[in-house]
Amino acid sequence: MRLDDLAVLGTFYFPRALHHGQGVFQPILDERADEAQRNALFYILSGEDQPVGTMFQIFSVCIETIKDPLFAKIEFDWDLEKRRAKIEVADLVRARSEPIRNPVTDREEQMILVLPKGWVFHEAENASGFAKSLGAIKFDLNGRHSSLANVAWNQNGLLHTYNEYKQKFGRP
Repeated sequence: MRLDDLAVLGTFYFPRALHHGQGVFQPILDERADEAQRNALFYILSGEDQPVGTMFQIFSVCIETIKDPLFAKIEFDWDLEKRRAKIEVADLVRARSEPIRNPVTDREEQMILVLPKGWVFHEAENASGFAKSLGAIKFDLNGRHSSLANVAWNQNGLLHTYNEYKQKFGRP
């Protein structure tokens, strides 16, 4: 089943820290996905048959409520080197990331988080994030933390070791 170039987005709400559970999730899937692709994406998001400690398996035990899924056009654009990203689902979700600026000089700063044994990513560019949701889970966040990273997962978690990641993506 090919899922290449399909976008998946989710909005989340957790009343306390994620590990305390009681999460609410609304999945938003690319409208271009056919029925078989939608089923495959829902299976991945469910965390079913994934080892303990992988991203979607963790969400599966922390999320108690799943809102009805939406199928929509998802606009996504990003540039890791420039630390910029944009996601938009018309009349529902808008989010963007931009470089963190020095509050004194207004100069763009670069901060890289490196996690050689990371479980979500190995390296991320830190940025300033802005997001607004008008859907079932509402929020309006300005100047919050945002991370931009090359991520490749399979059913067992991260696809590449840190050294493989550096070689594949040409990172320091």
